[in-house]
Amino acid sequence: MLPTFDAATKTVPGSDLAPTKETTFEVAFESLQGVVKRLESGQLTLEQSLAEYESGVRWSRICQTHLENAEKKIQSLQPQAT
Repeated sequence: MLPTFDAATKTVPGSDLAPTKETTFEVAFESLQGVVKRLESGQLTLEQSLAEYESGVRWSRICQTHLENAEKKIQSLQPQAT
């Protein structure tokens, strides 16, 4: 059984850590996977689903930023074509 939605904080207790700039890709990706799992369970109310979706968007953006930064670093390490 999934935890219940906390209307005061608009979160599912224990569902995710709060994202920060220091959040690693791995933590963000694991949190995003948790959001997807909870959404796919079909056991959330509409309000809970919307809150989870919002959380998922935040985690997704953090993952995307990490991937973009990794891509830039890889490109900067590749030899330039002459």
